[in-house]
Amino acid sequence: MSQKMYRIRDIVRLQFKDYIAILRNLTPEARTYKRTRGRVRTPEEKKALVLAAGKAWNEWLSSGKLVKTDKGYELYKI
Repeated sequence: MSQKMYRIRDIVRLQFKDYIAILRNLTPEARTYKRTRGRVRTPEEKKALVLAAGKAWNEWLSSGKLVKTDKGYELYKI
């Protein structure tokens, strides 16, 4: 089992497969919406992304995939 250290502010640097877990929690409209490059997100999109990220974070903590240490958080990849 490999592991990598993350701090809370480094959550945006997670690998692509971790973003998939976040995207699964989005509404179907937000998930299938195709963004054009350089377009500013709407407040609804921002809220959906924040809520999905928070839900995924809590799921990782409760499942033991994300463990708090004195240096930050360790995300265990399987």
